[in-house]
Amino acid sequence: MPARARLTVRDRVHQESVPASIPQLKASDSGLFVTPSYATTFYDINCKKAPFDKVLVRKALNLAIDRNALINDVLNNGGTPAYSLVAPGYAVNGKDFADGRGTFGLSPTADPAAAKQALADAGYPDGKGFPTLHLSYYTNDTAKLMTEAIADQLKTNLGINVEISNQDWAVYHADIQAGNYDVGAMGWGADYNHPMTFLQLLETGNVNNNVFYSNKEYDTLVKKAQTQTDPAQAMATMQQAEAVAAAEYPIMPLFFRTNMMLLSPTIQGVYRDALSNLYFRSASVTG
Repeated sequence: MPARARLTVRDRVHQESVPASIPQLKASDSGLFVTPSYATTFYDINCKKAPFDKVLVRKALNLAIDRNALINDVLNNGGTPAYSLVAPGYAVNGKDFADGRGTFGLSPTADPAAAKQALADAGYPDGKGFPTLHLSYYTNDTAKLMTEAIADQLKTNLGINVEISNQDWAVYHADIQAGNYDVGAMGWGADYNHPMTFLQLLETGNVNNNVFYSNKEYDTLVKKAQTQTDPAQAMATMQQAEAVAAAEYPIMPLFFRTNMMLLSPTIQGVYRDALSNLYFRSASVTG
């Protein structure tokens, strides 16, 4: 298999951009080629900063999001709603990591009643007393559209005040790493085809844990999976770990990404895997 260049964090995030012409391409016989990507778009939630250190607050934010609207109306990117961190695409004995996975109480559309109830249970009935939420993103047209839509959903469905800010990537990412944010646009594209590329993002003390989440049970399960030699057992352990974290909503998962490219209908046999590698070994031209 050909070597794959390692992507920077910036590359991982910016690959979610969607051309404005996608709706027209989908509607025509243009040769638009869409494949799943082993990548997840989500927003970081600063778990060490009040009031986002409360599980119920993070749950309320997640329940207030209409993922279908983001995917179909705002971005039109062919993604699928995400309720947790690990993207589908890793399988053992024909069973994908995501097979049978629950939604952790979330849904494709927003649930305003449940969101408001969670916020009330956290001590903020009807949003009263909740501080202004600062929703940040890096300078990027797609991120701008998504952030503006999310801000509207949070305001409408939770009754809270939301302010938006953006910065160039270098400054933005440094602030995320330093914890100088409330909720911020982020995402992750896998370096390799294994759930551990995602799970390390939530390990206590991991350099990539920019949400500052910490759970001993989660850490123990992740370390256990790393020592298990049976792939099926390791996958089951990793699924348990993901479920532990997902129940505490350390991030705001939005959608699992897709890869899009234009390919002439006369070209057959091209294969693109979930890590975005293109293979032309079996390609041929017809007509």
